[in-house]
Amino acid sequence: RPANIAQFQAFEKAANNRIIAITLAPEEDADLALTRYCTQRGIAVNMGHSDATFEQALEAVANGAKNVTHVYNGMAKYVNREPGLLGAAFRLDGLYGEVIADGIFVGLVSASHLYRLKNDDYVIMISDSMKAKGCPPGRYMFGGEPMILGEDGATRREDGVLVGSTLRACWGWTDTKASFNAVMTQILWCWRIIMMCTPRSAVARWHTALPDDAITRRFPLAYTAGRTPSVWQMA
Repeated sequence: RPANIAQFQAFEKAANNRIIAITLAPEEDADLALTRYCTQRGIAVNMGHSDATFEQALEAVANGAKNVTHVYNGMAKYVNREPGLLGAAFRLDGLYGEVIADGIFVGLVSASHLYRLKNDDYVIMISDSMKAKGCPPGRYMFGGEPMILGEDGATRREDGVLVGSTLRACWGWTDTKASFNAVMTQILWCWRIIMMCTPRSAVARWHTALPDDAITRRFPLAYTAGRTPSVWQMA
């Protein structure tokens, strides 16, 4: 539905002004009003679930949009005469792009194409996991709809359409490293965003729960007390 500042302000009030990021379809944001509003308030604007043209995405970026939500998924396909939002994710320098690193929602070859175009500074590995994460395969109700959680860890509607991932971030690291032949420093895409956006206590709990203690030993996390979450650093 069309973006609406008044409605978003109601969401802000309900969230006690704790919203730090949104995803919107640029073509549904008239005059990019909500994009500019959020940018002025320091709220990150992501583009996604969108049929935007390349030009619409370009204009949104010029007005403050910084990231593309789960590149390849929830957007128009790239075609030679209209590259669309996917083309913007590929082409625009300084624009971040998320990738669901489970090998299902995005083939690992396609994920590696994005990585080669954006490099490790502008690619963000995400899980895009639903609340089904951790559940055994079977039939469930998610969001009021019947869903099937498969052996591959993806949830689908009964007609086979993919709905959501149940990827655990540490597995995404492993799959990505193996598929891209990447060094460990290139697998730290997601940490950059996690460290900026997640409260210290939550990251500390995740850090201690990581099953791969080699990662924990090699890249311990340090937090500089008294500063903002943007100063999470590698010790």
